[in-house]
Amino acid sequence: MLYALRRLFVIILIFCEPTDIRSLWDEFYIHMVEDYPSTSITMGLSLTNMLLRHLNDLLLKLGKQITNYDLPTLTLEENENTSFSRVIQEELLVQVSNEDVEFVLKLNNDQLVAYNTIMDVIHHKQS
Repeated sequence: MLYALRRLFVIILIFCEPTDIRSLWDEFYIHMVEDYPSTSITMGLSLTNMLLRHLNDLLLKLGKQITNYDLPTLTLEENENTSFSRVIQEELLVQVSNEDVEFVLKLNNDQLVAYNTIMDVIHHKQS
């Protein structure tokens, strides 16, 4: 849901053209970053920068830039960990529902063999 909230924020910026963007930011900022502290692998990066980077990525996909809007300035931090790409960070934020986990029980034999093989490789940290 939080990823969807961030996407909605970007859609509002682009298509609704709000007059007081900073107030919108101030009101919903805390909700848009709720999932960052517990799932972030980038330790030194502030929540604001993480959110601004994520919003900028979403805006870039739609042909816009964060600098076109009255939002805080995106800054670089000295201890920023760049060894993980934004794509990986974004994937780590995806929440897996219990329903998705239960689908494993519905796999046929061939699918189950493939699933178990993949999971073994992941658990043993092999390539």
